[in-house]
Amino acid sequence: MQFFNQDMHIVFIGGGTIAKAIYEGLESKHDVTVIKKNLEEEYWKGKVELSPAGEYVKGDVYIIAVKPSVFQRATEPFIGMEGTFISVMAGVSIDKVKNYLETEEIVRCMPNLPVAIGEGFIPYTPLSEEAEKDFKEIFHPLGSIKRTDEEYLDPLTALTGTSPLYVSVFIDALIDSGIKIGLPKDIARKAAIQCTIAGSRYLQEKEIHPMAFKDMVSSPGGTSIYALHNLEKRGLKAAIIESVEIANERAQKLRSMLE
Repeated sequence: MQFFNQDMHIVFIGGGTIAKAIYEGLESKHDVTVIKKNLEEEYWKGKVELSPAGEYVKGDVYIIAVKPSVFQRATEPFIGMEGTFISVMAGVSIDKVKNYLETEEIVRCMPNLPVAIGEGFIPYTPLSEEAEKDFKEIFHPLGSIKRTDEEYLDPLTALTGTSPLYVSVFIDALIDSGIKIGLPKDIARKAAIQCTIAGSRYLQEKEIHPMAFKDMVSSPGGTSIYALHNLEKRGLKAAIIESVEIANERAQKLRSMLE
């Protein structure tokens, strides 16, 4: 498949954080229009065509990136219109989008912020082959895409949508710990970020289980096993598991509120 059709016109319905991340990942390889309430937002000025909320703009692909609570109001001008609709809204089912917009050319996906640098994880569920083709053309270069049943999108939102946050908190703690034991701030920051990236890539490229990595670095009586013991004692792993569960419960609650 050939990606990045230069003639494709993408219309973002909504211009918030995830819309910005997707746009940055695209690297201006498509014509883009953004429909949003605040046309004076500095970020979008001079980069794309802007249209006020509530207006219809003809495009090839429409990325619905608004809050679920305003979905119907924001997309009302597009009811029955041609084109592929890609929803990145949490909790709004494909059936709800299909029934409201009167189309089957829909893909629902849940990208995370690293799509901005081409390193996102993007689970998706398509409703038609043609819509899936358009989705792949846009999102394949933004990271790893994974087709899945819609029932798994909420749990994946809880895991992949929030995991960059957990990693950021972990890195922040590593930086603070480095500073506490006497490292200059810039060195602590660079070391913490690079070692986190390297550890993840090592697991990915070597295709080994995280616990196998633990066994590799935990020598008898060494610093790693002492540090690991403290992490276990403090409940780090349990806290992460519970946080993902809580995020999943919240995603399910949001969906039930919108049904």
